[in-house]
Amino acid sequence: MSNSLANLSLRHWSTDPEASIDFLLRLGALPDLADLTHFESFLNPKIIHQWLLNENYYVRIISVDSEFVGLLAAHPPISSGIPDGFLETSTYIVGEWRNRGVGVEAWSLAERELGNVCLGLAGVTWLENTASIRRLKRSGYQSLKVVWYESQTEGGRSGWCEVWVKRLER
Repeated sequence: MSNSLANLSLRHWSTDPEASIDFLLRLGALPDLADLTHFESFLNPKIIHQWLLNENYYVRIISVDSEFVGLLAAHPPISSGIPDGFLETSTYIVGEWRNRGVGVEAWSLAERELGNVCLGLAGVTWLENTASIRRLKRSGYQSLKVVWYESQTEGGRSGWCEVWVKRLER
């Protein structure tokens, strides 16, 4: 595993569909994926493929030195409190790559593409998710408000979340 992020890149899933779907299946088996993100449960390749084909989603696999290390997506808002014209973001970094600046660097690359698509980005995170809050601050987001998130799935998590926003330059 490289210690440098110099070779970090964002890959569209279609550049290697089989490897991308395999990676997402592995992510889907991780117990904290659903709790930390809005990513759908990755149960099988057919569901993953349908999710990836959703044209309302900007989805990229994060890789470092060709190793898949995370996933990011920008999508129409799911949470409340997000300004009009902003996309909501979801990020998941594989455990051994956390706390190394991967999310900050990956979103820096993604923002260059998304500046022509939306006014800005919003990150919504649980109040106690200090890693996400640290990433949002380092990426230049500003805290907007605290909102209650009510899970739409049985047994899903509900609680207080903080909405962070960043206006993108065009």
